[in-house]
Amino acid sequence: MNYLITGGCGFIGSHVLSQLKKQGHNPVCYDLHPNNTSIQQVLSPDEIRKITVVEGGLDDKGFLTKIMRENNINVVLHLAALLGTDSEKDRAAAVNTNILGTINVFEAAIEAGIKRVVWASSQAIFGTEEFYRQLYHTDLVPNDALLKPKLVYGATKVFKEFLGEWYYENFGLETIGLRFATVFGIARMRGSGQFATNLINNPAAGIPGVVDYGDTVPCWLYVKDAARAAILAGQCPVPQTRSFIIGGDITPVSEVRKYVLSLLPEAQIKLNPGVYPSASNLDISAAERELGFKCEYSVFEGVRETINLIRQSRNLPPV
Repeated sequence: MNYLITGGCGFIGSHVLSQLKKQGHNPVCYDLHPNNTSIQQVLSPDEIRKITVVEGGLDDKGFLTKIMRENNINVVLHLAALLGTDSEKDRAAAVNTNILGTINVFEAAIEAGIKRVVWASSQAIFGTEEFYRQLYHTDLVPNDALLKPKLVYGATKVFKEFLGEWYYENFGLETIGLRFATVFGIARMRGSGQFATNLINNPAAGIPGVVDYGDTVPCWLYVKDAARAAILAGQCPVPQTRSFIIGGDITPVSEVRKYVLSLLPEAQIKLNPGVYPSASNLDISAAERELGFKCEYSVFEGVRETINLIRQSRNLPPV
């Protein structure tokens, strides 16, 4: 199959490209900044040369349509976005990229005759866990919970969920939103989830880790599982639900810190107090039921592999 991956040079996108190539598919990478991004950390120079990389933004619907048609795209995996920290700093840019850009992707797909667009939502669509405990009288936030974001980034994702429903109902475009939890692994360079990089990647590289949201109990998602979820959503039968929580183990930051220190006893990791402003105690059963997705990596397996990949790149022995 032929896939177009917007944001394909980014964190999750690079891992999607890698998996698609291994499966024998033809991915086309569409990215505004194809150089000096995550792709150079995930794929070798030889692997990158075998992938069609197109430089372009989400603001040009005509160009998006042209690229989709010229490459006979079957499925779009729309992962490009202005991430959390940048969205809070520049609200107008967040709307332009995350909302208007997604409209352009949906419209281009329709014009190019593409039936399915899988796109990246986020756990940031949810409010605080206390809000849901009072609302539902349960600790686990259901997939169909009321959406109440605390961040501009999350608000743009909520509107995109409305758009996905609307385009499905009015045009038959098979939109599937993936509400990624705390994604971690090699090559994460930005975003609100950067605290996971400070907790895991920096110590592996010999850099002291100063970790915000140290009191959080995240729903962890190893990046290889996140990429696999995106590909699976592009291939599965049409689900009834339009957006799914995608996550794995629910484990305190403090426990992950202990595990990292058990592997790297000399590491320096400081946890700053605070809790991530979106609920993390998430019910992941809908994705398993309708998409057939279940994590292959536990949080600790993902942490260990991340550390060893970083050590390998520095010619250090595995732990």
